[in-house]
Amino acid sequence: MKKLSFALCFVLLAPCLFAQNVTPSKKQSAMVGKWAFERFEFAGELKNAPDDVVAKANKTNKGLVLTFTADYKSISEQKGGLKQNNTNTTYRLLKGDRFVIMGDTITVQTADTKQLRLYRNEDSPVAVFKRVE
Repeated sequence: MKKLSFALCFVLLAPCLFAQNVTPSKKQSAMVGKWAFERFEFAGELKNAPDDVVAKANKTNKGLVLTFTADYKSISEQKGGLKQNNTNTTYRLLKGDRFVIMGDTITVQTADTKQLRLYRNEDSPVAVFKRVE
């Protein structure tokens, strides 16, 4: 149940104040912008998560908007949402389409003009966002 209650806000809270020493990949460059949360996709160990668990995870993050800036800042906003989903922090790029934010290593599965897909590890849900700006 702990894995199923994966909260995107946990991924986005604590600052990472490290210098950038990695040239951004295409995906990392494409993630710069404003993104609205659409849904979690459960796969791997979580593929058979009960519908009510999936619905709760999606409802908890409904209205969440993330902004990634070219100067490695991240802003998360969720009007009327969780306190943890309303933060300003920084992120640090890693090689291989990954970045560190709040101490967590996140993989950019997809980042293009329309969609951003992020996940923490193979057994965590994929957070799917659509581009707002």
